[in-house]
Amino acid sequence: MAKFNFETKQTHHLIAWLTVDGKRVVRTRRSNTQGDLPAYRSIRQQLHLTDKQLTEAIKCTLSRDAYLEILRSKGIM
Repeated sequence: MAKFNFETKQTHHLIAWLTVDGKRVVRTRRSNTQGDLPAYRSIRQQLHLTDKQLTEAIKCTLSRDAYLEILRSKGIM
């Protein structure tokens, strides 16, 4: 999340959002409990990524510019 410059807020969940040009374009929420598979799928969908793209993001091989291009191509921003 830091690589893409998401802002975060810790409540009973971790809430993160991406703001581009003053507009909030993506928002995600992760529970603080341990649950790998449901959380992975949910976060992937909230970030508008494919499995491969999320794997690249986790490995830090997906740049912020590439992520923003993905969002543009999907009409998110």
